[in-house]
Amino acid sequence: EPQKQPPQLQENKTAECVTDSDCGVGGCSGQVCTAASEAAGVITTCEYRAEYDCLKLTGCGCANGKCVWGQNAEYESCLGALATLNIKRQQQPQ
Repeated sequence: EPQKQPPQLQENKTAECVTDSDCGVGGCSGQVCTAASEAAGVITTCEYRAEYDCLKLTGCGCANGKCVWGQNAEYESCLGALATLNIKRQQQPQ
């Protein structure tokens, strides 16, 4: 009986990451979560947006082969507070 060869692992060619350490932060304001090998070369406009401060409450990591900002209660709360503040600003008389 011929020996069966173990199945070969298929490398996911479309995945930009396998572990969190494969991801990095780039952009002028540190707002881009991307592959660590590309992060230093990411060029963005340099503007301040309040939601960028919320990124300090989370981290850039790998999920399902993509580098993404992690979702957690503190980060979501920060974004929610900003949305509420923006709505209140829009409702104020000019």
